[in-house]
Amino acid sequence: PSGGGTDRIRVSNAQGGYFSLMNPGLSGLGSGSELKIIAANGSSQNKFSIYDYTPSKFFTLKFKMQVGDSTGGDTATSGDIYLFVGDSVSFSNNAACHSAHSFCGFRFRMLSGGGVQFRYRAGGTYTALAGSSFSQGTVYNIEIIGNNTTSSISYGRGSVAVQTYDLYVNGTLVGDDLSKDGLPSDANIDSWTFYAKESVANSAAIFLDDIEYANYICGNITTNASTQSSMSEQCTDGDWTVYGTATERFFSINKNGNTLTPTVSITVSSAAVDSSKSSNGANQEHASYLMKRYWNVDCGGCTPTTNGGVSVRFFYDPADSAAARTAMRNAYIALKATNTNTLADTTTSMQWVKNSTGAPYEPSMFTGNKMTVAHLKLTPIYGTLNGVRYVQFDTIKSFSGGGGGFAFGPPSGGGGVGLPVTWAGFDAVVNADHTELLWHTASEQNTSHFEVEASEDGKNFMTISENIAAAGNSASLLSYSYSDRDLAPVKYYRLKQVDIEGTFDYSKIIIAKRGQETQQDFEVIAYPLSSSENKQYQLLLKNTTVDLSTIQVLDYTGKPVLKSNTTNRSEILDLSQLTSGIYILSVSNGGERQVVRIAL
Repeated sequence: PSGGGTDRIRVSNAQGGYFSLMNPGLSGLGSGSELKIIAANGSSQNKFSIYDYTPSKFFTLKFKMQVGDSTGGDTATSGDIYLFVGDSVSFSNNAACHSAHSFCGFRFRMLSGGGVQFRYRAGGTYTALAGSSFSQGTVYNIEIIGNNTTSSISYGRGSVAVQTYDLYVNGTLVGDDLSKDGLPSDANIDSWTFYAKESVANSAAIFLDDIEYANYICGNITTNASTQSSMSEQCTDGDWTVYGTATERFFSINKNGNTLTPTVSITVSSAAVDSSKSSNGANQEHASYLMKRYWNVDCGGCTPTTNGGVSVRFFYDPADSAAARTAMRNAYIALKATNTNTLADTTTSMQWVKNSTGAPYEPSMFTGNKMTVAHLKLTPIYGTLNGVRYVQFDTIKSFSGGGGGFAFGPPSGGGGVGLPVTWAGFDAVVNADHTELLWHTASEQNTSHFEVEASEDGKNFMTISENIAAAGNSASLLSYSYSDRDLAPVKYYRLKQVDIEGTFDYSKIIIAKRGQETQQDFEVIAYPLSSSENKQYQLLLKNTTVDLSTIQVLDYTGKPVLKSNTTNRSEILDLSQLTSGIYILSVSNGGERQVVRIAL
C-alpha cells in the first residue's frame, strides 16, 4: 500500500539466534533474497515487523515460508515461530504480541521427527485447525484475507465474513471465516510481525520470501461505468492477476507461467450499441450490433505461448449484451418487413471476436457483419464471480483487443460474427398415432438446448417438450427428433434454440396436417451431407402429385447453373462442380414449385 510502513528487527536479549538475508537462499522457496530468522533459546524473541503502513479495516498478506532447522532441514526438535497481524505497540516494541493488539495470530511449534504443531489464536486462545498440516523442510505458500469491518466482503474465490479471515495454504482454503483474535471489532489494521523463540540450542528457523501485503482485498469485481485507460496490475487473486483501479477490478489474466506486464484499457462508449450496416448486393443485407463495452491489452508485442498461452476474463454487464441483441432483433424485424426476400439470418448468441493485427480494437473495424481486419473468433466460457458476469477465453497467445456483439446477414457473408446454429432442415412426418418432428443442424456454437413449441392457429405457441440438449459446439451434421402424440388435425410447430447465455431465437414455422380432409402441400427439404467440402445435399420431396420432378439450381442473378429430372422422392444432389456461395434450389412437381436457399 501507499505509506508502506516501517520495518524493524529486534534481536533477543542474549538468548542467541540471528537474522540473515540470503541470496541465493533455499532452492524452490522464492524468487529473490530470503530472510532467515533463527529462534532465540529462551522467551526473549527475535522479531521482525512491518508496522504503521496506511491503515485499513481489511487486508491481504501473502508469503512463502519454510520452517525447520537452521539449514532448512527437518531436524529441529523445539522452538516456536509466530505470525501476528493487527495494530498498536506490540508490533513496534520488544514484547510478544498482546491479544488485544492482534486481529489474527499463528504459532508453528517444532516437534521431533520433522513434525510441526500448528495453532491459530482466537480470543486469546490457541486452537487446532482441522484439515491443516505442516511439516519441517517443506515450502508453503500462505495467504491470509482479513476483514474487520461490519460487512462481509466478496473476492475472486469467495467471501470473508464480518470480523473473520480466510486462510489459504498452497492455494487451498484451509480456514474459512476463522474467528479473529482480540483486536476490537471495526478497528484499523496496519502492522504484521514474525518472531521466533524457545528453541533449545537455537535450532529452529523460519525462511521467508515473496512477502506481499496490502490494505485492501483483491476483490470488489465490478464493471466500469466509464472508460478506464492503461490500467496496471492491482493485485493477484489465486492464479489471476487483476487489473482495475485501487478499489475496483474490471479484467483478469491468468498468465499460466508466461512473463508479461501488460496494461489494460476498458472502453465504454456513450452509445448503447455500436452498429454498422452494409450489403453485398440484392437481398444480401448484413449488419452488426456491438456491445458498447470492449477491451484492449497492450503488452508491447509479447507472445505468451508458454503452456499453451494465457487465459483472460472480461467482466461485463448483461444489460450491455441485451441492448446489442435487442437492437439487432429490432433492425432484423424491420428489414424482414420491408424486404421479404432478404437472405439474412440472425445471430442468436453473443459472438466474441479479437483483433489479431496488434492494433487497438475499434468498432469501426466492422463493415456490416464483417470485421475488415485480421481477427480471431473466440470461444467463450461464461461464469459469474461475486455476482458479476464474465466471459473467459483460454489459450490466448497474442494481445490486442476485442469485444462481442450480434449480427444478421447471409450465411456466406463471413465476418467477425457467425451464426451459432446453421439449420439444415426441419420437418414433420405425420404417423397414425403421433407426429414425428425431425430437425438437423449443419453447425452449432455455444448452444444449450432446443424447445419444441406448437400452435393450432399458427400465432399462439406454447412449449410442448422438455429441454432437448444440444451439442454445444459442432461442425458436423447433427440430427434431433421429438414425438408429439397430440392428434390435432392441423398443427403448427417451431423450434426455440437457446444458447448458454440464455438468449434464444426461433426456427421457421412448419405445418403438419392429419386426416383425409386436408391435402398435404408439396414440400422440398434440403440439408448438406457430412462434410461441406463434398458439396452434396440430401433432397427429400414430400407430397408429390406426379412422378416426375424437375430440379434447377440458380445463382444469385437467377441464371440456371444446373438442371436435372428425377422420379425419386429422395435424391443426393452433387454440386461439386459449383464454386462456393449462395444458390437457389428450385424444384417443380406438377403445378407446384418450391424454392430453397442453399450454401456451398
